[in-house]
Amino acid sequence: MAGVPLLLSLCMIVKNEEKNIARCLDSIKNIVDEIVIIDTGSTDQTIQKAKEFGAKIYRFPWSNDFSAARNQALRKTKGQWILILDADESLEMAEVNRLRQTLRAAKEEGFYLSIYNYQGEDPSNYTRTYGLRLFRNNPLYRYAGKIHEQILPAIKKADPKALIAWSPLVIHHYGYLKDTVTAKDKAGRNLEILLRESPDVKDSSSYCLNLALEYIRLGKLLEAEIKLKEGWKKVNRKDSYAHCLLLKLIACLHWQKKDTEAIPYCRQGIEIYPDFADIYYYYAICLLKMGDSAEARNVLRRGLHQGESHRKYISHAGCGSYLNLLTLGQIEEQDSNFEIASDYYLRALQLQPQHLPYLKCLIRVLLKCELDIKPYLAKNNLLSREYVLTIVQTAYTLSHYSLVLEILSDWEDADGDWELRFIQGKSLMRLGQYQEALANLNTIPQQSPLPRDIFIYSWLCSILIEDFRLAASYSAKLKDHDDKLSKLLAELQHILQYGFKTDHDGNHAVFKNNESVQVLLEIIDNLAACQAEKFIKPMIAFMLHLTGEDFKPLLLKILAERHCYHEAIDLFKRYGKEAAALC
Repeated sequence: MAGVPLLLSLCMIVKNEEKNIARCLDSIKNIVDEIVIIDTGSTDQTIQKAKEFGAKIYRFPWSNDFSAARNQALRKTKGQWILILDADESLEMAEVNRLRQTLRAAKEEGFYLSIYNYQGEDPSNYTRTYGLRLFRNNPLYRYAGKIHEQILPAIKKADPKALIAWSPLVIHHYGYLKDTVTAKDKAGRNLEILLRESPDVKDSSSYCLNLALEYIRLGKLLEAEIKLKEGWKKVNRKDSYAHCLLLKLIACLHWQKKDTEAIPYCRQGIEIYPDFADIYYYYAICLLKMGDSAEARNVLRRGLHQGESHRKYISHAGCGSYLNLLTLGQIEEQDSNFEIASDYYLRALQLQPQHLPYLKCLIRVLLKCELDIKPYLAKNNLLSREYVLTIVQTAYTLSHYSLVLEILSDWEDADGDWELRFIQGKSLMRLGQYQEALANLNTIPQQSPLPRDIFIYSWLCSILIEDFRLAASYSAKLKDHDDKLSKLLAELQHILQYGFKTDHDGNHAVFKNNESVQVLLEIIDNLAACQAEKFIKPMIAFMLHLTGEDFKPLLLKILAERHCYHEAIDLFKRYGKEAAALC
């Protein structure tokens, strides 16, 4: 309706954000009344994509000053409230329906929003920060600072009693994922701006922190350490960022293996910020590096009791919960307290049910306990489809083939479960049940994503039962999927059937690449695991003939792990000391 004032405006500054901007604008398209974008020189499809969302685009020359660009956007807005986002961010949808109602009734001048800064593909690996990203549209409210720009000082200057509250809204930030940082050289850009700051700005503790953060992103840890120590001497311990400065100093020392130096800062941090979980966690990690697992265990338990940090702290997710549990599990596992370790790993997994590495840790220690694993898994609801693949993969890797077969004995196949059936077939082969393994592998359709691996293991089973005609049929079937690998298996069959001689005139050229070497190693490992002594020697002799001594240590390791000691000593008697050490 004409004349009705706009409630909420989105303000952004962008440059070459065609990969991110649609995700950002899609997250707010039903929330804001207008989208105001300041473009500082895009040469890709950023502007075109923004226009698809009805954005108002204004050009503004970049001058290495984020506040100047932000303030230009503020001057163009008409909403009563302003939301600030960057193109590499998105707004979580959980609470947005309440947002407009909250703004209409608000007495506050602004709201802090939590920001989850992701550091990898793992969704549980993020640092939670916060920012004043939602505030009233007031011409007195303008940003200050060329970088890490701030609006709060202007609000407090206009009204010292202005209320700033916490919003339940969450911003997801993807801009500091490793590949993004590398592509856009954000750290280099930020460092250049910081180094041009005025002398009075450079004298502040906040400047020391901001400069150190960019040094850390660039891998210049010693330079970061120097600035963080300088900043910690200057900072008022009550400043909102002081806790972050101290934690980064501790982390920076830890990353440089200066844990002895970091520990006094940890103790100081616990005294000043007794409810800051990250300090407890880093203190424990430093203690572990110093070999004091007993005290580390106590500190982790204190941090666990303390719980996750309040949102006023810049905190890494899991400090005070699942990261503590994971580390406690690792300590108990190292001390052979496997049942206690399993309890910690289970609790960590329950807090992060999508984090499968925690499940791998749990299975690993359960296999070291004297208990019936399958009922345990069923009791704790861990035999669901989302977990079974990880469980059997872990059990197979740790050579617990009977457990794989036990878990899959009553498993009801569904479309796409070919990986489970494949592991089942491999486990049967490792247990010497070659005919059963072949029958299992033959039930997997060739249109599955695994034809290459299925044919390799079907070929292996055929070799192990010495049905060389059948083996030849599998290497031939592989031709349509991987011609080079088909030739490789045919060549290997000749060697395994007739033995290897140094004057063998086979087509050695098919082996002269890294992929071929990996296949050779995989076949040797399987033959050794199956104790197929007849075939191990010609395979290793052929590989040594091709690669010389390059893979000798790895071959020794495979033979030792598979308890093929006689073969190791026999084949490597000219390396007697190394063989004796392993065998």
